[in-house]
Amino acid sequence: MYPGIFACVFIFAIVDWYAVSRNWRGLEYFAKPATLAALLLWFGVVTNLEGPAFWIAAGLFFSLLGDVFLMLPQDLFLAGLAAFLLAHLAYIAGLNQNLVSVHIGGLALGLPVVGIAAVLYRRVSSGVERKQPAQALRIGVSVYSLAITLMLISAVLTLARPEWNLSAALLVALGGIFFFCSDSLLALNRFTTPILRGKLWVIITYHLGQAALAAGFALQMSS
Repeated sequence: MYPGIFACVFIFAIVDWYAVSRNWRGLEYFAKPATLAALLLWFGVVTNLEGPAFWIAAGLFFSLLGDVFLMLPQDLFLAGLAAFLLAHLAYIAGLNQNLVSVHIGGLALGLPVVGIAAVLYRRVSSGVERKQPAQALRIGVSVYSLAITLMLISAVLTLARPEWNLSAALLVALGGIFFFCSDSLLALNRFTTPILRGKLWVIITYHLGQAALAAGFALQMSS
């Protein structure tokens, strides 16, 4: 499955992690978009963007746009938020091509996700109101929180779907969890209490999440 291109994803990611750890902005401007661009290239070559893979590719593309918006020196947080909102909506569409059947296994997986998301949302929203009371930002954070929660639920529920290969479902679920952790760390670091080496942990979990989501979906399509 084109291991050379996939290896480039992690090479660029590690370079970006190093750049973030050293606050080397020039190198970050190259490595951060290069990581998602390589992942999008690999995913497109492996899946040919057939069927629901189109939506996952769209999610990667909007994530790449979000990366660019958030790393620029201008304050483009809302633009980045909008790009990642579109990314999560695309992932939700790709992961829900068939209606989800509600059963005890699905509820057991989904309800803890909702509970954790609700606790984090309350903490972040209170921080937003204290630090940046602009209504547009409050609405944006609320809508985005709902979208990423639905994305995480969609990813985790692949474990309860009989049509999903277990290995692929584990990768997708892990990817959703890492992505959710990344966004949660970013929000907590920005709006509540700063986290030690928070920016580094945000980018590491983000890249691992994106790679696992894409790899799991590609594995499912090939099985």
